Amino acid sequence: MGYSSKSTFPRVPLPADGLQLNACRNPECVNFGRPASTTSVGRGSTSDGYRRLTAQDALLLICMACKVTLQVVSNAAIVEERDRYLKAFAPAGTVACRNASCSGFGQSVAEHPEQYQRFGTTSAGSARFRCGGCGRTFSTSTSSTRRLRQPENTVLVLRLLMNKSPMRRICEVADISPRTLYQRIDLLHDQLGRLAAQHERLLLDGKTFPRMHLAVDRQDHVFNWGSHLDRRTVALRAIASAEARTGYVLAQHLNYDPDVDPWEAEIDARASGDRDQPQLAFHKWARVRLPSQYARNADELSRIDPSTAAPARGVQVHESYSMVAHFLFLERLLRGVEKLQFSLDQEPLIRMACLLSFADRVRAGQVLAYLVRIDKDLTVEERKAELSRAALAFERARQAAPDGDDFLFAASHFRVEHERLLAAGVPGRDRWISHPLPSMNEPKKGVLCLTAAPGLDLDRLGRGYVRASLNAIDRFFMQVRRRVSPLERGIATSSNSRRVWHGYSAYNPEVGMKLLSLFRTYYNYHLAGQDKKTPAQRLGLSDRAWTLEHMVNFAPR
Repeated sequence: MGYSSKSTFPRVPLPADGLQLNACRNPECVNFGRPASTTSVGRGSTSDGYRRLTAQDALLLICMACKVTLQVVSNAAIVEERDRYLKAFAPAGTVACRNASCSGFGQSVAEHPEQYQRFGTTSAGSARFRCGGCGRTFSTSTSSTRRLRQPENTVLVLRLLMNKSPMRRICEVADISPRTLYQRIDLLHDQLGRLAAQHERLLLDGKTFPRMHLAVDRQDHVFNWGSHLDRRTVALRAIASAEARTGYVLAQHLNYDPDVDPWEAEIDARASGDRDQPQLAFHKWARVRLPSQYARNADELSRIDPSTAAPARGVQVHESYSMVAHFLFLERLLRGVEKLQFSLDQEPLIRMACLLSFADRVRAGQVLAYLVRIDKDLTVEERKAELSRAALAFERARQAAPDGDDFLFAASHFRVEHERLLAAGVPGRDRWISHPLPSMNEPKKGVLCLTAAPGLDLDRLGRGYVRASLNAIDRFFMQVRRRVSPLERGIATSSNSRRVWHGYSAYNPEVGMKLLSLFRTYYNYHLAGQDKKTPAQRLGLSDRAWTLEHMVNFAPR
């Protein structure tokens, strides 16, 4: 929602779709999840529990109960970003009567089956229907590749894309032009997106689970320059969430919107009065970074990283907005899950976004959230030594209670440590507890519970501590780097002052975004583990591992 320069601004942005996200984010505070008032409460007044401050282009709230400072956000902009993610579940091309003068025009076969009758198939095998209103017939293709000159090449292209082949080598092996390759990527993105959406709609429709554990982290992606006038790279971030037990990646979102023209948005922002309002939260285009914002912050950007630039096409979404929208997407997707646990990377924005989006369920005791920290800089030998040290310490502790399960003993250890830290008056942000059972992937692991409210079942809390892990999402991110050539890490070259080379990166961030989406579906529905099952099978969304041929020829119901 935008506010013109002549508008009377509320104290904080108005709610959108029933959501008011400007509230305390500290679960131990009495104001947690309690929204700030949108109406004026008097200059300097704190009757709603918050004090309002301004700082350059940021609007701040200070929670008077816990003294935590909050940056005010635009509810409308976050809801807009969430709804953009939910568009993945919109029906594909509607199968309906195409006669504009017919009473049944636009009424889909799926929603109005009484309006139509099946009328055989075409010579190509596509289903044909006859409209009961006008008697005309129409058909729909059963294959997304039926009209392609070389449909078999689409499967080959998908296999090469998902197995670390650079773009030029794919063109060479498949004997296609770069233009054709990008057309196939567009087709595959739409096709595999429909496959994932049809299966994940079970979750959106309320498929029930007694509990679910999600690991959440973000991954940096660098894209090459899109203009000869500015050859700086474009740095974006993707946040993703994976279910810990099954490995299923429920969502992955890059902070980039390819459908917004930056200069048209800039003109509209000026016409809407955004330039007259310094506080970003009240802007119509609060969701994205516009060209004028890059120019206005040029000095600051040069101090941070002078090698990065704005995308030449599309716009970068503010990371805080994309992260909150990601968790709101999960909140909408997982309403059928009775109890949720989040294992979160230490990134402050991830923690803020999770607690904001699930505040109601945190207060109800349905959601537990833990921060996980590990020492990623250890060498293999150092990891082995740390693992041996931790195993020896655990065995010594077990001598006092030799009977029972290791998991339950570790949960008891966490419960005792948590109570000790509480009794000692240690602040919530400092209640880190070393995990007694680290692994090679997560050495020197520490865990901090963000949602340890008074009255919470301590046994459940202890079990959550033991389960806390980022392994599921780290495994997915590792596969992204290893399998998708344009998304691999840059290479530091010794012959060029250790500058990082991104020779295989895409020049258009939209291509990278589509490849991320492709790989998520490929990972969830095609790649089977040692148990011969895919993540989708383990989660109960599919009854088989999908072949690439079936993926490419998938026909949505």
